[in-house]
Amino acid sequence: MRLLKLVFLFFYLIAPNIFSFAQQQVTLNGQKETIYPIDVQHIYETNDLVPLKTILENKSVIGMGEATHGTKEFFEIKGKMFRYLVQEHGVKVFGIEATYAGCLYINDYITEGIGNLDSVLNRLEFWTWHTQEVKELIKWMRDYNVNKQDADKIFFYGFDMQSIVAPTNYLHDYIKLKYPQHLESFKNLIAPVYNRQREIYNQSLSSNRNAIADTLTTVASAMEAWFVQKNLLAKEENTDKKERQLKLCFQNFKEAVMMLKAKNGFSFRDSCMANMVQTIKNLEKGKIFLWAHNGHIMTGTPYGTRLNVMGNHLKNMFGDQYYNIGFVFHRGTFNAVKQQRSKTLKVVSGGLGMCAVSSSPKGSIAGQFSRLQYPSFFIDLAGTQNKLFTTTQMAYNIGAIFIGRERSFGRFTPAQSYDGIVYVENTNASQLLPFR
Repeated sequence: MRLLKLVFLFFYLIAPNIFSFAQQQVTLNGQKETIYPIDVQHIYETNDLVPLKTILENKSVIGMGEATHGTKEFFEIKGKMFRYLVQEHGVKVFGIEATYAGCLYINDYITEGIGNLDSVLNRLEFWTWHTQEVKELIKWMRDYNVNKQDADKIFFYGFDMQSIVAPTNYLHDYIKLKYPQHLESFKNLIAPVYNRQREIYNQSLSSNRNAIADTLTTVASAMEAWFVQKNLLAKEENTDKKERQLKLCFQNFKEAVMMLKAKNGFSFRDSCMANMVQTIKNLEKGKIFLWAHNGHIMTGTPYGTRLNVMGNHLKNMFGDQYYNIGFVFHRGTFNAVKQQRSKTLKVVSGGLGMCAVSSSPKGSIAGQFSRLQYPSFFIDLAGTQNKLFTTTQMAYNIGAIFIGRERSFGRFTPAQSYDGIVYVENTNASQLLPFR
């Protein structure tokens, strides 16, 4: 009897404090709102995300943005959310704003143990994802898959299409591993592309742009025909999934070439990314988590532009099954390529490094969030009537390039752009790893 009293006393005195941390009633812009504090200090524990279950349980495509490409807390919170969705919601697929073909190396590593963590991490190509935070997430995914049946494994995919070298590299390495007798023949075929990323990039910016695009188009057609001629796609050792993955390398390559000629490369890229998300989801037949910049996962027109972004396509494809979460922050440091405009309007680059912005203006959405004195939290915007979320607001909007604080703000209508928002008061730069 005494033990029962002690248990009752514990839940009476202690348990309310546990659950009150997971959900709080606050006043924003004069109206009552519910927020869900996120414990960044215990990033690998997901108890504070459990109250989100009813919000996310019927969503099959969950996109999480970021207000910069180099913020530690954004990366850690997204990693935490993915772990939670895998364990509590049966999410099977991780997708990131990175080259599809390059991420196949990571998928092979976490599902089959091919390669090692450092070598596959280098395949991400862009510095934004070459961080300790992303590395730890990949390690967790590999550990999660060990000793699991194929049906219970999780998968890592990229849905971007800007790299021309990555698809040829993956196909090259696949042939080297599986069919070494054909390697020299394939290397001769891809010679105009193989390990020539910088040269191709420079030519794509020159007056010779159409010529290099034509050369690459020829290589793309030749690669696909070569695989068919050698009958390497339908070999018995290739599953239907592997055959489809290889074919998507050809598509990935072609789309990267098409982007060189596209009049509106940004909108073309986002449409390709959305189609790739749908393809990957169908391939793995499961729920998918998406990691990208705010400007890609949002709906509407991003920050006053006329771009048709990935989020719009996903909303059209999946309807209410798509749930997107934007990130807002008050102040802090982050990694970015520093640039400034000289008096002659020429762009001068200061290289990649740590940047900083001071507190957001008091009237901005982050400025109002900061008054709540919660260091980080999530808020669901479904059905909101609060003018803080239904009228135009201002927030930091920084990508891979930083051109000073005064040019780092974007205007958006929160409830039109996102289903939910994650707020972080103070940020730190992501932990960059040596890039080779």
